[in-house]
Amino acid sequence: NDKDRVARAYKIAIFEGFWYLYAQDKNDNRFKTFYIKNIEKLSIKDTIFEVDFNMLEKLDNALNIWFEPDGENFEVILLANKNISKYFKRRLISKNQKILNEFEDGSIKLSIIVSSKRAILHEVKKWLPDLLIVSPEYLKQDILSLINDFSSQQKNI
Repeated sequence: NDKDRVARAYKIAIFEGFWYLYAQDKNDNRFKTFYIKNIEKLSIKDTIFEVDFNMLEKLDNALNIWFEPDGENFEVILLANKNISKYFKRRLISKNQKILNEFEDGSIKLSIIVSSKRAILHEVKKWLPDLLIVSPEYLKQDILSLINDFSSQQKNI
């Protein structure tokens, strides 16, 4: 938008091919991601600020742009079936991803720590129907609701 902002720049990050500035907005002291292409009239100040290393760690562990810098982290347990399990072994979708079990049928159970429902649901949707949410229960219900809404809309087209 056309707002003037003063921000403490922490890092430039790329998510799914798009570049963002991760910064603390001094107007409300919240950490935000700003789409680089939308930044206009940039003015760089020669000021020093104290870095919040917890926020940098949150960015490093982010799955995608939908993470919540101020959100509370929580664990999600996923089940990747044999069709996609090799991809989760080859390339982690998160630095904190842990493989909990490998099953005889080729599927794997994994754990990921995330900061927002939206971030993990975005990832799960990319891998449907081969990636399932084991827990927490409320996320299972959220993905089922999204699938039902999609199915209803798809039927009505």
